[in-house]
This record gives sequence, C-alpha cells and structure tokens, in this order.
Amino acid sequence: MAVEANISLRIDKIPKNRIVKGKPIWEDGELVTPYYFKMTVSIEDESTFKEWSDWGYNIKCWAWQSREERIVKRPKTWLGYGSVHWTDGIIKKVLKKLKTQK
Repeated sequence: MAVEANISLRIDKIPKNRIVKGKPIWEDGELVTPYYFKMTVSIEDESTFKEWSDWGYNIKCWAWQSREERIVKRPKTWLGYGSVHWTDGIIKKVLKKLKTQK
C-alpha cells in the first residue's frame, strides 16, 4: 500500500491550544522536546470537493476533533488542501498491535 500526496497547510490557522508538548527525545545527538499537533486528513477517490475540484484537489485537512466535538457539530478548523500525485491503487487501514503485559 502506498500513497504520495502534496498538501499545503495554513500554519497560521493551527489552534495554538491544540499543540501538545511531547516527551524529550534524543535527536542527532541532542536532547530535544518535540511538539505535536493532531489533524485529520480526508482523501477522496475523485475530486468531489466542489469548490476545489477545478484545481484538482482531492485532499482536505482540518484540526482533529474529539468525539464530543463531533457530536455537538463544532465547526471544523480548516487547515489546508492537496492532491494525491501517486498511488499503487490500494489503501488499507493499519491495525494497532495490542500491548502484552509482562
């Protein structure tokens, strides 16, 4: 399974309160503190996003929403768009491995 895409993000639209500080990690011989931002990406088989289809975009990105936010229909924070430029034609869902207790 493989897909490659180009995505343009509006980094000024990223909600600052959703940036999460991670655990320090070693990177290139240096201890750094990473920061993460969770987002959702929607990839359509065809360009069905009416306002973007003329440009050939078939990817939309928005700030991740909790289940509660989705239930109350909180508006999405749109971050960007893009298009798939290569695929082998197969996309599969990856299953999480269960942690075993020792």
